[in-house]
Amino acid sequence: MEKIKKKELTRDKILTSARKVFAKHSYGAASIRMIASEGGFDFGLIRYHFNNKADLFETIMKQVCDELYLKNKEWMEGIEEMRPEDGFSLYIDRFLKYNFDHPETLGIFMNNIYLAEDPELEIPGYSYLPKALSLMRETFEQNTSMNASRDEIYRFVDSFNAQVLMFAGASSCNAKMLNLEPRSKEYRLWVKNTLMYIFLPHLKRLLFK
Repeated sequence: MEKIKKKELTRDKILTSARKVFAKHSYGAASIRMIASEGGFDFGLIRYHFNNKADLFETIMKQVCDELYLKNKEWMEGIEEMRPEDGFSLYIDRFLKYNFDHPETLGIFMNNIYLAEDPELEIPGYSYLPKALSLMRETFEQNTSMNASRDEIYRFVDSFNAQVLMFAGASSCNAKMLNLEPRSKEYRLWVKNTLMYIFLPHLKRLLFK
């Protein structure tokens, strides 16, 4: 039992280190040695738990996509009974708090978006992302009472997610243009106010159409 527990702890340590490395470097640029260096262990230990870098990255992608979907369900809790502006504000607060607490998730997505556009390059596990986003659309539809068509609802959700991914996943670039620190409260507030400004009118239109 002790040996199994130790094995699980070691695997979790590898995954934690891998998330940090893949959030800073694309799949192509990251290496097993970089992950081992990040975690402070021998790179041979990774080979023991994962067949190769592709296997490790696919595991990470499934992990972060599952986590994002489950967290999104939590963020939606209780907002249907609130006024649109209050519920939407709370949802954004929850989303941004998660991102600022776990910046690796959106960082991994952003670092590999351009690679996913290459038809000759297959990124292991990247197919989990569109599946997670599809489930997030369904969660939004199920937890809001809208008179709009499914196409309009999905367009709203997809546009919102794309914008959050840009603001939060590429925060270093966006914050720099504003002369703000990416991890600062000021940038986080700017992101929230901007998202409210862009999307709240459309949300109200969909709710009261």
